Amino acid sequence: MIQVESRQLETVEGSLPCDVYAHRRSGSDAPTVAFIHGMSLLGHRDPRQVKVCEALAAAGFRVYAPHFEEVANLRIQKITVQRIKAAVLEIVEQSSQRISIFSVSFSAGLSLLATAELRGQNKLKGLCSIGGFSDVASCLHYLIDDPEADEYGKLIIYRNYLTEFEALYPGLMKLLDAAARDNALPHEAPSLPGVIDETPSATIEYFERLMTCNSTKT
Repeated sequence: MIQVESRQLETVEGSLPCDVYAHRRSGSDAPTVAFIHGMSLLGHRDPRQVKVCEALAAAGFRVYAPHFEEVANLRIQKITVQRIKAAVLEIVEQSSQRISIFSVSFSAGLSLLATAELRGQNKLKGLCSIGGFSDVASCLHYLIDDPEADEYGKLIIYRNYLTEFEALYPGLMKLLDAAARDNALPHEAPSLPGVIDETPSATIEYFERLMTCNSTKT
């Protein structure tokens, strides 16, 4: 049986909501994993990521799953690297042992950077990165150019790196936010149609070009 405890993780970068998963038979010396959630609107409580945490706990690990608000809001920010690092250090302190990191998607790249800053401190056992990337340029080209690339990833890239285009195309950020939300939450009522109704036609046209054209044509 998996037990889940919700707590606040107090770090030097602020307080983070955190769920701790453990099998009821696990002792205080169980190996510890810090699970860094991906860019999901539901954050550390995305059902897919909860299943991973539960599976790790069932395998005998104690799993700390902190919530990063900016990541759940689909923002790629430098400060997140420091917040991940601070969370890991606090988890190490609480578990009194070296720990491992398990991270996914865009957060995997941020976790790699945080891990690099912890190099030589004897805090970590290992890092599992799923869906991460090491070359930003190749990742961007893939998401924008490849017709089979994940649309959700493309929307995240546009939302984070086209903010200056808001002055030229008012309402573009709202369109991208709504499209990302609808993509992430397909079983809820769509929000994009309502946003489109309130958006200038030139912005709608540019948004449609973004979603259908590759980077060499946009």
